[in-house]
Amino acid sequence: MPKQANRDKDFRGRRRTRSRSVPGKATSVKDLLAKAGISEKTIAQRSVKQRSWQEFFVKTLPDGLAEHIHAVDLQRGRLTVSANAPVWAVRLRYALEERLAAIRARDSSVLTIVVTVTRPR
Repeated sequence: MPKQANRDKDFRGRRRTRSRSVPGKATSVKDLLAKAGISEKTIAQRSVKQRSWQEFFVKTLPDGLAEHIHAVDLQRGRLTVSANAPVWAVRLRYALEERLAAIRARDSSVLTIVVTVTRPR
């Protein structure tokens, strides 16, 4: 029987590091959000704002186009609209540019509009 070939990497020197979490102590989502500086109130406010933007787009965009919006977010003057497919993102990009005056009339803090593709989970 032939002799087994030596491995070219030595794995004996690696040490496993212990995790910093205490075993048995679960961290709640509320604690993690609080550590990140996000409160339940902030999440609720963002949800209401996103819903109001969705309703605005249903009224202003052509029929059926607003159905393909997955999420809307406004931060630091940047309105980010997420579409559920690339083809709808292109159509939304052109439709939103045409309605830029109406969008700025609704919220004057909008400086730029960005359309991204995010597939719903």
